Amino acid sequence: MRVENLSGEGRQRLGDLLVGVSMTLWGTSYFLSDRALDGFGPFTLTAVRFSLAFAILVIALFPKLRRPSRATLFFSLVIGLVLLYIYSFSNYGLLNTSVSNAGFLSNLAVVITPVISTVFLGKKPERKVFVAIVLCGVGVALLTLTDKFVPRFGDALCLLCSLGCAAHLLLTDRAVNDPRTDAVQIGVFQIGFCALFTSAAAFIFESSGTGLPKLPDLHSGAGAWTAMALLTVLCTAIPFVIQPVAQRWTGAMRAGVIFSMEPVVAGVVAFFLAHEILSARSYLGAAILVFSLLYMELDLPNLIKRRASQYRDRI
Repeated sequence: MRVENLSGEGRQRLGDLLVGVSMTLWGTSYFLSDRALDGFGPFTLTAVRFSLAFAILVIALFPKLRRPSRATLFFSLVIGLVLLYIYSFSNYGLLNTSVSNAGFLSNLAVVITPVISTVFLGKKPERKVFVAIVLCGVGVALLTLTDKFVPRFGDALCLLCSLGCAAHLLLTDRAVNDPRTDAVQIGVFQIGFCALFTSAAAFIFESSGTGLPKLPDLHSGAGAWTAMALLTVLCTAIPFVIQPVAQRWTGAMRAGVIFSMEPVVAGVVAFFLAHEILSARSYLGAAILVFSLLYMELDLPNLIKRRASQYRDRI
């Protein structure tokens, strides 16, 4: 069945499914990036990852990429710069903190986005935003502060990364709802611009004696290359294209609820594959963080009232 033939509810369900797929794939990317950083520099990792993904998508979707509008290219360029910011802080953060912490802290965009909307767009936040921010602050403190009450360097970088993630959400939402743009083209061209920007950074900051960024050996660095291949296909080429399309079919609230589970996926993957075990205080902080995200998106007080009312009606 073609998407055009689906009802509004059918498109919403498809959008929810695509957002869930993107969330799950991005949740695994922290573990894969951590493994790839054993052989690649932070900028080189993103440059190779996004360059390969862009090449794959151009080959696969070439007919859909012809004659992009100026608006599409403009938004893609700006979002590509934001991706440079995001993955610079994310990769350097991963070098200095755990996979679990990186996953939880980099996904605070759900809480930060309303703050950015207030500061730059003049939108008055709801009361629940302030509650979520307080809970978020408590969770971050428990997760990141050392016994000397100083945040770890890698955790601070991941917090800065979350600012970029919030900007990415807002820019993508505005871009895909602009009638002059094409969502699929934005999904592909943002990857291309990010590849261009991070390649320049890799040549400037990570060049070896040959003048080229250093790449791991295919034999001794097989693990890094395997992680790179999975990052390229599963965590870049697929989710970055389906996410802009999905945002047109599912509501912002539903998408936010689904994406609030991304740090949970990152933590589960880190536990089972990286064998990371956090302290009891850190797990408590992570739980409070997840609750703050759900509180932000689900409107829990009204949800509880509706459930209670339904229960009373049944009895």
